[in-house]
Amino acid sequence: MKNLILYYDGECPICKRYAMFLKLKKNYHIILKDARQSRELQDICKLNQIDINDGMILISENNEVLQGGLALLYLKKISDNKNLFYRIFISKSMIRITYPILKNIRLLALKILRKNSKINIL
Repeated sequence: MKNLILYYDGECPICKRYAMFLKLKKNYHIILKDARQSRELQDICKLNQIDINDGMILISENNEVLQGGLALLYLKKISDNKNLFYRIFISKSMIRITYPILKNIRLLALKILRKNSKINIL
């Protein structure tokens, strides 16, 4: 079984639901980690010169670090979920448009819930 690690915003209800309902192909196992609670994420971000506030981070089975739209595209590729959201909203040609929309929806959801949208790594 191939292990993946997905760092997501555990305070965001949309991010949390997405992470929990991922349906990956049978030969993949995903480890979900709340970015707000992860101690090793700081080293990953520093080493790869990325910021978790720019989007979720996925560590592939080959230890490749993917962020934001690229992480979504990778998850789509290995997902068994074939619903309309996956077919249209997260397509290779649309990801540059759709991922910023998803990020703004996250910010709005957190604002409504009066949560801090900035993730401060431990």
